[in-house]
Amino acid sequence: MFSSASAIFWMYNDSWPVTNGWTIVDYYRHKKPPYHPVRRAFQPVTAVVADEGDSLAVYGVNDTPNDWTGELRYGVFLLAGSLPIVRQISVTLPANASVALGTIDRVQVESLGLAKAGAFAVLSQNGMQVAQHRLFLARFKDLAFAMPEVSLSLEGERLTLTSDTFAWGVCLDVDGELPLADNCFDLLPGIPYKLPWNITLGRPAIMRIGSRDAVSPV
Repeated sequence: MFSSASAIFWMYNDSWPVTNGWTIVDYYRHKKPPYHPVRRAFQPVTAVVADEGDSLAVYGVNDTPNDWTGELRYGVFLLAGSLPIVRQISVTLPANASVALGTIDRVQVESLGLAKAGAFAVLSQNGMQVAQHRLFLARFKDLAFAMPEVSLSLEGERLTLTSDTFAWGVCLDVDGELPLADNCFDLLPGIPYKLPWNITLGRPAIMRIGSRDAVSPV
């Protein structure tokens, strides 16, 4: 931290209606699919898995003025399902700092197959997920994705999504018209992903788009 502690984002919104553009918000204030991934990347408390040669390092980032305490779950997942390597520890992230929290031996990932496995880190607090990150050491075109089967559970105003396999970029609103708390996120095998869901948004249902899943209110 502080060797690179700033960011310039280009560009945020379209200034006129276009059929295609580089922005994350269109002229009509609809949030495009990249909007929430960018928002999560800029959130003040997060986790990052970084490739550091012989090992993968797990960092906790806290850009707030107060210490942050929670739980960290990290390890290795298989795209086809399961967590062959998983560790869970309590952590404290000092205010305005980035700290190393754990390591994963690169050989352990390679032994599972770089096209079949990835590393992950999940921060949670009081049972609620705060941030998650995943890292692939192979190119996306070489990854052996499995067809995901996403399960939904709606209890009160909390929506929980789970998948036995890795699901990349699960989208709840393709058009970006709904006031969602989160969208376009990955599901790690067997790890629930929870977010607020107001019933006025409708009851979510899965719809299949090619080899990927999307979620749509009905």
